[in-house]
Amino acid sequence: DVLIVDADISELRATDAAARFLCQLKLPEGWRWWKNLQTNEAIGDAAKSQSFYPLAVATDPRSGKGVALVITPTTPCVFSAGASRKEGLFIEARVGFSPLTRPASKVHLQFAVYPIDGAWGMRAALKKYYSLVPAAFERRALGEGLWLFFGDSAKLPNLGDFAYHEWGHTGEPDKEVIQREKDHGLGIYPYVIVGQREVKYLDHIRGEEQPKKNIKRLSQEDNAEHVYFGVHYTTAEAMEVLTNATLKNTSGVALSNFVEVITNSMLIGADGDVITMPREVPWGGKTLTFPLNPNPFLHGDKTQANIGSLVLDDSRNALKFSYDGIYVDSLWRWGVFFNYRQEHFAATRIGLTYGDDGRPALDNALEHLTFLDELGKMLHQNGRKLFGNGIRPGRFWHAQKLDVSGSEMGSGSIESFAFNRAAVAHKPYLILSHNMGKKGEAWDRTLLAKCFLFGFYGSGDAPFYATPEYQRIRPVYEAYLPLQREMNRLGWEPITAATTSDDILVERFGDADVIYFSLYDPSSKRHDARLQLDTARLPQHGKQLTVHDAFSGKELKFTTKKKMIEVSGISLNADAVGAIKLEAISTKGSKAR
Repeated sequence: DVLIVDADISELRATDAAARFLCQLKLPEGWRWWKNLQTNEAIGDAAKSQSFYPLAVATDPRSGKGVALVITPTTPCVFSAGASRKEGLFIEARVGFSPLTRPASKVHLQFAVYPIDGAWGMRAALKKYYSLVPAAFERRALGEGLWLFFGDSAKLPNLGDFAYHEWGHTGEPDKEVIQREKDHGLGIYPYVIVGQREVKYLDHIRGEEQPKKNIKRLSQEDNAEHVYFGVHYTTAEAMEVLTNATLKNTSGVALSNFVEVITNSMLIGADGDVITMPREVPWGGKTLTFPLNPNPFLHGDKTQANIGSLVLDDSRNALKFSYDGIYVDSLWRWGVFFNYRQEHFAATRIGLTYGDDGRPALDNALEHLTFLDELGKMLHQNGRKLFGNGIRPGRFWHAQKLDVSGSEMGSGSIESFAFNRAAVAHKPYLILSHNMGKKGEAWDRTLLAKCFLFGFYGSGDAPFYATPEYQRIRPVYEAYLPLQREMNRLGWEPITAATTSDDILVERFGDADVIYFSLYDPSSKRHDARLQLDTARLPQHGKQLTVHDAFSGKELKFTTKKKMIEVSGISLNADAVGAIKLEAISTKGSKAR
């Protein structure tokens, strides 16, 4: 019941061009459009769209019907998805053409159209979406636990809580460290960054003399940095900084290699100048940062003459050691640029999009996918895994290339958490907040409550675990982590088949005889909840059931009505979190109790 539409588009004049390519479906009156995992709205005259989920979803509350138009994971692109009375339901790909691409002036896109269960909207659409290309959502990394951000594992009071260690280098590791961390089930992932290089420890950067209003702190994504916005370096000015760099400015990297790699991989903006970002950072002082195209197939005059091939080579060398995989940093931050550098067009494996002026350009976020493809193939052939940072709204495609996804964030909204879970499906998702222990105990508890709802592992910086602030919330970790591990081993399911009282949020984990439901009240006003379960949509249908509070183990009563059961008296803790365990105790066709 899925219609696959393969579209091969050629620009016959063989000139630079741009196109909006739409897959559209007219709908009767009364249908509703799904903006995200949680919300839907009536389809009106004005077109409304979103650009995070590559799915356009609409449902009819009267008939229970629904439909999804999607771009499949095989052809990632810049997109938007939406609906209006005039255009109907639509999903749009924004593509560019150039005679410089290979093949020249051609684009391939793959769409899919399929019916869905209208009761579950975007969730039902995602359930079927995952089955279109199962390999994109296959779970390889089986570790369950927190993210150690650099740090010395020997100093942790809770080493057993961790599963993934972001390691500082790709060189030979300390054998004692390796053994200790393997004994505790902690995987080590050496750090690489492919989207930028920077000239560090400069005496001066343009913009530092400007008023404070021109300085923006980005601690949520970059662990306390200042960026000078509205500051422009011409290509000549940026190249002067680069070519005058000393070993002090490169942290010891050979100058000839450093300059050549940046020169070959740097991006060109719509104004024709190289793209730069002047900023102040703890690890380099005053820096001029060059965002780079990570595509390893960029032309270079020497071996490793682009940043992608250089980092792939570093990663290949790391495979000589007992590492569990590679950690790639900043997939969000360095993908936010459009690159108009035409000599890069021939290397693209994803294709072009276009800028506001209609000129074809490379989306640097999509170019990261090519690097992740090549690194992933290398790692998987050697039994290793790929861990990436920056999976957040706007990076849906990237989660499918990774085995472990994460993001450095401050707190995050429920909507962003829901997107992150939808992007990774069953795969592990980790959160690193540099604010843990700094904004008060209530703040920490709220973050961990949202993490529990979606099965995420919420972590702080390594020094946080040696503080009194950690000790105050240690009981929260001790309560949540064992359950999270059990839930995640069963796997998140987009269709919960559950509704709750009073707008309490619920997520489901498991698709067999044991299912967990996590609950969270964002208002923190309620101490208990009721849960209605549509057993016809659950694998335990027709079996004898038991329901227990997942935290206390207390058996809970439930009532049966037609194909529904209602569980009442579900306790929510002081942080408005609860969980139940639904279990079939007989595989024979006995009626539900």
